[in-house]
Amino acid sequence: MQENRCGSQLTKEEYAKASHSRKLCNPGNIKNIHGEFITFNTYEEGWTYLKNYIQRACTGQHKAYKPTFTIRQFFEVYAPDGSAIINNYSSFVAKHMGVFPSMKLFEIYKV
Repeated sequence: MQENRCGSQLTKEEYAKASHSRKLCNPGNIKNIHGEFITFNTYEEGWTYLKNYIQRACTGQHKAYKPTFTIRQFFEVYAPDGSAIINNYSSFVAKHMGVFPSMKLFEIYKV
């Protein structure tokens, strides 16, 4: 077994195949203000942070987002890696939520 950076144990083979986000227990690949990926102690801690991050974005408590942003606009800030990635992310998330990428963040928080 190899201890990974977030404290959970994986076999050497599992660790080699694990994504960057899995190794850091950071399912949202969220970065700090210095542009470095945040490492969480557990995957559950990472999910909780991601949920709180999205809640803050939807309610105007995160300075990078406005509650009037659409899901697509959220991903323009969250993952500014070009329109193909933004379209894929926003469509994927909206589909799994049963909404459209044009839905406003403040509307999501009410769902």
